[in-house]
Amino acid sequence: MNKLEYFERICYGGSTEKADLDTLTAIFQHHIRAIPFENVNIYFGKPVSLDLQTIFEKLVRKKQGGCCWEHNYLFLWVVKEMGYNVTLIGSNFYIPEMEMYSINISHPMLAAVIDAKTYIFDAGSALAYQMWQPIEVVSGKEDHQIPGTFCLTEKKGFWYLDKIKNYQHKLHMLNSGCKGERKTMHILFFTLRPRSMEYFQPICTYLQTHEDAMISNVLTLSLQLKDGYIGLFDRKLTKVTYNYKEDSDLVEAIPLKEEELEKHIVETFTINLEKNVPIVLCTRK
Repeated sequence: MNKLEYFERICYGGSTEKADLDTLTAIFQHHIRAIPFENVNIYFGKPVSLDLQTIFEKLVRKKQGGCCWEHNYLFLWVVKEMGYNVTLIGSNFYIPEMEMYSINISHPMLAAVIDAKTYIFDAGSALAYQMWQPIEVVSGKEDHQIPGTFCLTEKKGFWYLDKIKNYQHKLHMLNSGCKGERKTMHILFFTLRPRSMEYFQPICTYLQTHEDAMISNVLTLSLQLKDGYIGLFDRKLTKVTYNYKEDSDLVEAIPLKEEELEKHIVETFTINLEKNVPIVLCTRK
């Protein structure tokens, strides 16, 4: 594995000499705008590997995307190679449909200490959940980013990450220009306890094979842009432009036909599909 190959993959040509916050933020933003979140292989029954070399081959050399375990393991390797004091940590996602956090620690994140301050960052979130820059671990402090306002709250050693979403203007919907209320979106909770990638192997295997797990049941792709993100969730393609107007995001949603999926996976999300992955929804399971 070679860092130069990785930097070429994410189109990063800036400095790599200093292990400071500005450099980390710049590389992080290039990563989330170059390598999409996607579960194409998992969705069609081809399991992902948590082997770092395999992840490097897939995300860097084969120019595919990956899910949370793959993104954060690759990014962990890169920033460690650059000299950052960084550790892998685990988190529990919030499940809106059940109005509760998941029971299992399933989602990896990263924590780094820079200039005596601790920051968390996550290179493997999708859609509107994706932060655009590291967040300082301070309870109650609001972190205003282009995608919205992120906030950490500490309760008895557990840290809760929420996001206050911008107002949304949805095209082709009546009264969508009315601002209404800004909604707070629960994302996850975590501790700063270090984890190894091996820790996530059982839950990774479980979620790829369990019939009710979203990651194996709903085709999901997401790529961050300079002014928003584009996502494919099931059969709907959504483009979000952040701050289209003051405090308001523009949301454009387009239903896709089955025959349009492969084109968007390849062209919109710039993923090199493997020949043995059929993009036909009705053939799955």
